Amino acid sequence: MLRIIHSADLHYNDRDHDEIEKCVDFMITKALEGKPDLFVISGDITDSQNLKLDSRSAKTICRQFSEMADIAPVVNIIGTPSHDGKSAEILRYVKGRYPIHVSEKPEQIYLIQGGRLVDSSGLAYVDAARVKAVITQIPTPTKQYFQADSAIEVGDKAISNAMTALLGAAGITAKEHNCPHILNGHFQVGGAFISETQQLVGRDIEISSDQLAMAEADVICLGHIHKQQVMGPDKNIFYSGS
Repeated sequence: MLRIIHSADLHYNDRDHDEIEKCVDFMITKALEGKPDLFVISGDITDSQNLKLDSRSAKTICRQFSEMADIAPVVNIIGTPSHDGKSAEILRYVKGRYPIHVSEKPEQIYLIQGGRLVDSSGLAYVDAARVKAVITQIPTPTKQYFQADSAIEVGDKAISNAMTALLGAAGITAKEHNCPHILNGHFQVGGAFISETQQLVGRDIEISSDQLAMAEADVICLGHIHKQQVMGPDKNIFYSGS
């Protein structure tokens, strides 16, 4: 059994620093008790792409993610450009006992016995029996990495079509390994709620449950919607909440 701690939308900022620090410290304490195999962070760790490296929040991010990485490997994706931007890449320089991997574009990475993380280029040097999990990383879908340059309406459709192809391909390659497949994403799924009664409609590129099913993931860990919820016919789509 693979044990995961999933979180997203931490939105570190100096205004709310103390409350965010307290919440993440609580998560780390629970992780020390539960001994997870992996931390899955689904984007928007910062509230502004202009986070300064000498800010309280940046220093706390470095401390807390280092403490997470002392417990288990950490995988993170770049979230909404106006929030994470390039600021989340600070994690590339944070060290711990285990690795921290940050994906700024869609990719598939692999959790190896012993806590290593490798990408597809490193997989050729790993015994297939040592692969503990396949992790499909999908940051916020943007026109930049799908190279859509037409009007926004057409662009949204093009991105949706590209996502369908991407998810299908991820499912095919993940099936080559006899281990769990985790999808880590930052986007809106059709039917998601932002409150007990209100659904978010028409504000972002929307991915359907049917599209997500093409990935054939065992668990889908998502960020972007700030209300915690479980979705999908198989109840395997999780928004951790903010």
